[in-house]
Amino acid sequence: MSSFGESSFLFALYFPNTNTEGVTEFFARSTAAIILTRLVIYEFHQAVWLEVFRREHGDQSAIDRDDAYAGLAAFDVDLEKGLYEISQTDLDSLLNQAVQLIDKYTVREGIRSMDTLHLASAKLLRCPEFLTFERLQRRVAELEGFSVPL
Repeated sequence: MSSFGESSFLFALYFPNTNTEGVTEFFARSTAAIILTRLVIYEFHQAVWLEVFRREHGDQSAIDRDDAYAGLAAFDVDLEKGLYEISQTDLDSLLNQAVQLIDKYTVREGIRSMDTLHLASAKLLRCPEFLTFERLQRRVAELEGFSVPL
């Protein structure tokens, strides 16, 4: 079985926070391949550097540059070791699937555009599990029939 990992999952793994225990427990009990897309990696990097921005603008609970570099380097090592499988989807198919999710859930649930892109990717890649810590994304994933084990 394969699991689609999105950026909040990666962030909790490489930057300890309140969700880190859930990631650790998932890895302890799962043998699933973890599927990522370049879009997930893009958002993960954005989240990391946005945290650094927050730190440098007064939020002492956010990560600093050294933590950012260390966490991203650890991610790169895991990527090289094959911990993740990078999958691709056709852009037109991805956007068409995302628009369907937007039409179905944005007004009803308030889902964000990037979240619909990740869910659309997981659907197109036929991943039965979706790994997220984002409450809204989790709800829509469950409504779409994904198992969300975190």
